[in-house]
Amino acid sequence: GRVPQAQYFKFQISTDNNFTSSVKEYILKSLDDGLKYYGNDYGFTLPEKDRLQPDTVYYWRVVGYNDQNSTSELNWVSYSFTTVKEGANAWVKKKSMPNPQSGMRAVGIGNKIYVLGGYGRDGGSNKVLAYDPSTDTWTAKASMNSDRTDFGAVSFNGMIYALGGFSNSSYTNSVEAYDPDTNIWTSKASMPRRMNDFGAVVLDGKIYVVGGYTDQGYSDEMHIYDIASDTWSSRHYSIDELPTQRYHLGAVEANGKIYAIGGYSDQISSIYYEETLKTVEEYDPKTDIWTTKTEMPIRNLGFGITSLNGKIYVVGGNERDQWTSDILGTVYEYDPINSIWRKTVGMDS
Repeated sequence: GRVPQAQYFKFQISTDNNFTSSVKEYILKSLDDGLKYYGNDYGFTLPEKDRLQPDTVYYWRVVGYNDQNSTSELNWVSYSFTTVKEGANAWVKKKSMPNPQSGMRAVGIGNKIYVLGGYGRDGGSNKVLAYDPSTDTWTAKASMNSDRTDFGAVSFNGMIYALGGFSNSSYTNSVEAYDPDTNIWTSKASMPRRMNDFGAVVLDGKIYVVGGYTDQGYSDEMHIYDIASDTWSSRHYSIDELPTQRYHLGAVEANGKIYAIGGYSDQISSIYYEETLKTVEEYDPKTDIWTTKTEMPIRNLGFGITSLNGKIYVVGGNERDQWTSDILGTVYEYDPINSIWRKTVGMDS
């Protein structure tokens, strides 16, 4: 029923394509005096841990499903009702970047997020911006030596490394490192191949480059950069070996292993055109073995990816097939230990 001390309510509705305006109106009307289903009222008592506090903003979420894949409001069933305190398990809008960019890379180092390169209104960029979450401000930093889009970027031991990508309208294999303390970029040993749209992961002082697209086509190698010695080595894989040849994938380290997730490929015998993948593969550097893991719930490419507390998060992306392309605001969490995926709170856009 009603919460006497509440001044107003905020509702977040996430839907699939079958969610029509009539269904939306039905749910909003039902929420006016608590949830109603087929004319019956259902009251909800908040658990002790969810007791509302004064002067605090809460979001109330109603989750449901359509058990008959119908657009009729009578087939939409509400099955959970939760309160979420603002800032807890929720997305909060922050200050926008100074200019719109795509194909850039973002890495965290210290207490700041660095956004590198990308493609903007004026074409490819070598610009670098630092975002300070504590002050919600953006600051320009020293530009990279080369403009880059769709490249690799990682941080290690207080330094940021930018690798390969697309530069000056062609593939590049150049590598450079940035020291935030001196605000200086320094050239490093070039990659063995000119390539872009690969996954880059740092682990135990080495940068692993997985997948990608070269000036000769799909990459069939994994390249490994030893940061201390500034040297590269490569491992070749045949087309029927793991990892799957693909680009626009996500790659991340979790619990001492490397995960290659999703992407885009036509190098799979069961398909005859480029297709977005659900594929998840795990690499153990200690055994030098790749293993197939539980697929993502959806096909996805070009998404953001990170790991936190042993879990992997896939943020946004593009669900594309031969005929359609959908930009996503979804967020999925993957537990590598138990090989379980779950959908979590999506972005607002």
